[in-house]
Amino acid sequence: MARPLRIEYAVACYHMFNRGNYRGNLFEGEGAAEAFERTLGEAAQRYAWRVHAYVVMRNHFHLTVELTEPNLSEAMKWLQGTWILR
Repeated sequence: MARPLRIEYAVACYHMFNRGNYRGNLFEGEGAAEAFERTLGEAAQRYAWRVHAYVVMRNHFHLTVELTEPNLSEAMKWLQGTWILR
């Protein structure tokens, strides 16, 4: 059974994280973390996020962002689908 849809609010702060499958590494290759950080900056501009904090670890990341529009799902889909290709 799928989880209920997340309710998204403008001018709200969200903590998100993503972990690799089976806790596998996400940021193994040289420059992988830097590519994620650049793409996060692009996502912040594209979706008008205010990034309050983030941490990139070998097998996961955490983000704390404030939305100006209720676009969390769309922006996370773009972020995760874009940085992995870089």
